[in-house]
Amino acid sequence: MELDASKVPVIDDIDVKTIKECKVALVPVLCKLFNQSFRNGEVPEGCKIARVRPIFKSNDHDQPENYRPVSILPIISKILEHIVNQNLLDYLEGLKYFSKFQYGFRRSSDTTSAVVDLISEIQLLHDQGKKCALVSLDLCKAFDTVNFNILLDKLNLLGINNQTWDWFYNFLNGRTQMVHIGQTIGSGRKIMNGVPQGSVFAPTFFLIYINSISKLDLKGKVFLYADDTTLLYTSENNENIVKYMQEDLNKIEKCLI
Repeated sequence: MELDASKVPVIDDIDVKTIKECKVALVPVLCKLFNQSFRNGEVPEGCKIARVRPIFKSNDHDQPENYRPVSILPIISKILEHIVNQNLLDYLEGLKYFSKFQYGFRRSSDTTSAVVDLISEIQLLHDQGKKCALVSLDLCKAFDTVNFNILLDKLNLLGINNQTWDWFYNFLNGRTQMVHIGQTIGSGRKIMNGVPQGSVFAPTFFLIYINSISKLDLKGKVFLYADDTTLLYTSENNENIVKYMQEDLNKIEKCLI
């Protein structure tokens, strides 16, 4: 009932309004379908097909890079993901898995919190008469760089195993996407890496993937906001700061490869 019909495009002739109006009849069916999915560790194939609509941004219409791809998934898939994602987030918060300074895609953790905490830390160092510097990292097409095997290994290390792990493995693998322009739909192509664009899981998967940076033994203090990473350094002299920066960048590079 929380789905916003005005923001969820239809790709499978099933719209949000219809689901809401028929909820009494549909809920038992969906419960049976979803429970069967969890027991078997399998995601319905229809939930793993995405249509990609290119949205024009600016400049030359004939250049593909001037379009932003928007991935659209079936409504049933979003309902299924929402149920699992909420449980996954509760589990991770219970483990205190996320860094205190990991912001974005989490409850009560927005851009304001990130900026306030970072500025407060810098002000504290300034008041103590210390030198400080920042390194800002922005991963290019970050969500597309996520490696399935690495992500699944991280889930396993978090205690997600057996049928639950099988379910996530099945969810990530065997996915396809096809470009949809006007009335024309292209042939399906397999998705080999990257968190599923347009999915409810995408932000959570990326948080799990990128959180490992906060676990590294770094000289800089790490502030994470989605795919943006800021490292804050302090020392008595500039030479040490430059040295710490390079050492940390080398560690992060190895972590992300």
